[in-house]
Amino acid sequence: MTPLIVFGTRPELIKLQPVVRACHESGLRPVTVFTGQHNSLVEDTLVELELGDVIRLGLMTANQTPENFLSKCLQQLAEVVEQKSACSLLVQGDTTTALAGALAGFYKRIPVGHVEAGLRTNDLSSPFPEEGHRQLISRISRWNFCPTRREVKALTDEGIAETKIFEVGNTVIDALRLTCERAGIAITPASNSSRVLVTMHRRESFGGGLEVIARAIARIASLRPRLEFILPLHPNPSVAREIRPVLDGITNVHVIQPLPYAAFVRELCQSRFVISDSGGIQEEAPWLGRPVIVVRETTERPQAIDGGASFLCGTTNADRIVQTALMLADNTAFFHAAAVRRSLFGDGFTAQRIARILSAEPALD
Repeated sequence: MTPLIVFGTRPELIKLQPVVRACHESGLRPVTVFTGQHNSLVEDTLVELELGDVIRLGLMTANQTPENFLSKCLQQLAEVVEQKSACSLLVQGDTTTALAGALAGFYKRIPVGHVEAGLRTNDLSSPFPEEGHRQLISRISRWNFCPTRREVKALTDEGIAETKIFEVGNTVIDALRLTCERAGIAITPASNSSRVLVTMHRRESFGGGLEVIARAIARIASLRPRLEFILPLHPNPSVAREIRPVLDGITNVHVIQPLPYAAFVRELCQSRFVISDSGGIQEEAPWLGRPVIVVRETTERPQAIDGGASFLCGTTNADRIVQTALMLADNTAFFHAAAVRRSLFGDGFTAQRIARILSAEPALD
């Protein structure tokens, strides 16, 4: 009973590490594989999370295209499946690593589990290439582990058999809960803070979108000097090229190095609100009662928008970003309506449900 659990980026690792632990606790013998899609960020987080033995493939090279990475990743993961006699294979999300892992399991005729299945924008260009990846993975997965009923409905509408769909919650809430407990992080009222956490890195925003967001942040910082903006910089050099010329030198905007996960969670807990294009933060922040300005054109997590916890502001309309931020900074009623703790994506015990399902039927195809 050896499930192969595959990840390549830090968000995948954060969301899968509770599953690895739950599998061990359930008597399974998981083998974890790191493809190397994000190198330095993942290596640091592996140490922080104490995940144990990990097979490292080290596949990422400079200026590598997604198709080149996919080809290498698929071939090497197929070899690992054979070497470890894996009975199943788990992937998370919608990265190139996730697609390669799902294909490797499919070609080796072992059941594939897709953690965080069913997210959809139904627009293959946004986010690109992630929307295409996750639609493909759903078709070949034995277990589609959906965060909420919305994702369940999306898959049933696409004709996925109900026996392959499981509503379990999102493992990011497990990771968040465990990190707060382990690191002793207190979840204080957001109204006590004047800090604004900022993250941005989406590929579809390259070539102008990131600069628009950065200019909006510069305007907010000028209009509200009491706010302190904390921006952990994504390691992709394309991000720095677009935002540093705009934000460097602004006294209340602090562009810093990427934070360890526990430190990032602490910063999130200390923020008043967040400006981000991250999918994970759209899930984490409502559980902590932190409003999010979503700087993307579309989102596959509309529960937070519908629930009033997040605000979809796009990447081309700086005025909308600025106006929403000023409302969260100044309008007490507007802010307090958004800054409510909500369990929109899970209760913090999703990984145990996944492990129980894998233990109950490890050999089905």
